[in-house]
Amino acid sequence: MFNQIKNYNMKFTKLLITLGIALVLLYSCEQDLPYPLEETVHSVVIDISKTPGSDMTLSEGLTTDELSLTLNIPWQQGDYSMMKEAELMCIYYPAGGGIKHVIAKTGITSFPATVNVDMPALCAALNIAAPTTGDRMTFVPNVVLKNGMTIMGWNPMTGLFNNTAFSGWQVDFGSGNRAYSYRAIYTAFAPFYQEHYQGIVQCDDGDIYDVLVTPLPITDLPPTMPPGTTPSDLYGMLVEDIFADGTALKIWINKLDFTLIIPGQIVHTAFFYPFAPYTGYYPLRFDTFPSSFDLDTLNERIEFTADVWLGTLGGWWDTVFKLQF
Repeated sequence: MFNQIKNYNMKFTKLLITLGIALVLLYSCEQDLPYPLEETVHSVVIDISKTPGSDMTLSEGLTTDELSLTLNIPWQQGDYSMMKEAELMCIYYPAGGGIKHVIAKTGITSFPATVNVDMPALCAALNIAAPTTGDRMTFVPNVVLKNGMTIMGWNPMTGLFNNTAFSGWQVDFGSGNRAYSYRAIYTAFAPFYQEHYQGIVQCDDGDIYDVLVTPLPITDLPPTMPPGTTPSDLYGMLVEDIFADGTALKIWINKLDFTLIIPGQIVHTAFFYPFAPYTGYYPLRFDTFPSSFDLDTLNERIEFTADVWLGTLGGWWDTVFKLQF
């Protein structure tokens, strides 16, 4: 117990700081704003996802992939009359390093919109013959406002994605309560060796430490199976001691398209919180953001973002977890 308190004191210090900041922000809402409200930029949030039935990955050496994206504006947005059009931007990450970005489609004005990617034209714009193993193309929507301003889905100056804070939103309420997605990733995957994804593995969540990864039985399945998959299409893993001693997180890899399945889950049923006045046992929960899931079979790495909740005490800070196999 002493080691648990010692090793994770910093994590719960972050929790207390987060709670304090929330109270400060709540109080600040009643004060005068430090900027002119009338000059703030109003935009919209566009959800992007791969169109069912289209290709889910890139093919090495080929430009015949049928890539199709569905763009939609979640119902929470309401009026989006300030928008002139949307664009589809491609960010290209070659396996050898470097980044390029081009506009793949313009003039998107009605939603939901299905946008088919012209792969030969896209590769020509990127100055490549075809994707190679390890290459990655990430698509994001840009918003062009009527005043001429463009709100980019990815910032080439910082390398950061926009609208990541909305990942907790739910869209498509009639078809499975899918979470909002700010990007769609296509990868020319390297061979997948599931036997490599087990054993003692390094985890980085701001702190670097080891976790134990063991295969799940084929009968241990996620709460919801992706359409068209069977149990044999999934490779499940139990990640022990992630974030804190005694925790256990379940992760599945869909071998059909190399997507990750990480449902929100309680990773510890009775976790000891050592700080007064809230000392006691609480369930420790991860709420994950599917739009952050990333599997890199070339470097054998998994990355995802989760909100960490400690029972009734709250939490709600975004933590990025990176597992290097």
